[in-house]
Amino acid sequence: EYLAQFASAYYAPLKSAIVEKGLIAVKDHYEKIYAVEEALAFISFSHSEDELIIRIEKCPAVTHIIKSGITPSKLYHELTKTVYETVCEGTPYSFELKSYDPETGASTERFFKK
Repeated sequence: EYLAQFASAYYAPLKSAIVEKGLIAVKDHYEKIYAVEEALAFISFSHSEDELIIRIEKCPAVTHIIKSGITPSKLYHELTKTVYETVCEGTPYSFELKSYDPETGASTERFFKK
């Protein structure tokens, strides 16, 4: 519940951008994050007006956690799932975490028109 409340508040600008611009706002959001993390080489997109598929080869956050000597929680994927399901609430879109590898954070994520 806390994570959903946080995501709703923190990502309110993203939610507004999704309503206004569509799924390109999500793609732009991910590109900015992965650029800052110097990890653009690990992400790819398939995009249409009604669907955005994001393929992440390895997650910079999971990589950092592991490099710090910590084992990521087996439920770490719930962070992504909860955040983006919450972001999509009240928009014309839904989110689905299609696959997730707990050892690398590799995932396939799908945003799609309801």
